[in-house]
Amino acid sequence: MDGFADKVGFIWSVADLLRGDYRAHEYGRVILPLTVLRRLDATLTTTKAAVLAKDADLERQGLHNRAKVLERVAGVPFYNTSPLDFRRLLDDPEHVAANLRTYIAGFSPGAADVLVKYGFKEHIKRLNEARLLYPIVAKFADLDVSPTSVSNVAMGYIFEELIRRFSEASNETAGEHFTPPRSHPVDGQLAAARGRRRPALRVVSASATRTHPAVSLTSYIWRGPARPFAQAAGLTTFCEKGYPDHGSSSDGR
Repeated sequence: MDGFADKVGFIWSVADLLRGDYRAHEYGRVILPLTVLRRLDATLTTTKAAVLAKDADLERQGLHNRAKVLERVAGVPFYNTSPLDFRRLLDDPEHVAANLRTYIAGFSPGAADVLVKYGFKEHIKRLNEARLLYPIVAKFADLDVSPTSVSNVAMGYIFEELIRRFSEASNETAGEHFTPPRSHPVDGQLAAARGRRRPALRVVSASATRTHPAVSLTSYIWRGPARPFAQAAGLTTFCEKGYPDHGSSSDGR
């Protein structure tokens, strides 16, 4: 997992920009969805032009149910029909907030739903008013989390390590919020019956689900309609790998 510490350290350092305008327990509500968004952005880079061309072609033909076709062109179970990406967002500093909203709206439903689950849109205005949105987007634009540089396994570990750090920074018990890749606390465990097609991440602590968005998101992407997108983006790898350190099998039994 070359570069794991560097990637995590870089993302963690971006949170320092929030100091003073955000409280520590709020950092994850900005950084985690932006990490997801950047991963999506980087994953779609190589097929972006082809997806836009096919979308325009289907529009001319008057075809409205285009999702499956665009997914095939994208090569993953999600796509974006906006001409924007992280780099192009930087071309117009005065309208970065509006353009970011437009960019997010261009994602297919599964991907968009994950960002909605975070309530990230409400932070766009807040970040912009604090003059933080543009510098933070610029930082993430410099982050290489493309699939050729960061495998799904590595991305899963990066994402979960960030959740752990933000949980600790919030002065809350990390084990309450989600099950880290190398531990198996009582508060969070995989509940997957043999033969079940969609194992669920069961979070026992109700207070954790209420207080930390990472838990509800992790549970949602594992059980809900966004699961194919999450798998392709490397956000469910820790669940699929099971807990080898504790004798769990790879299929989650």
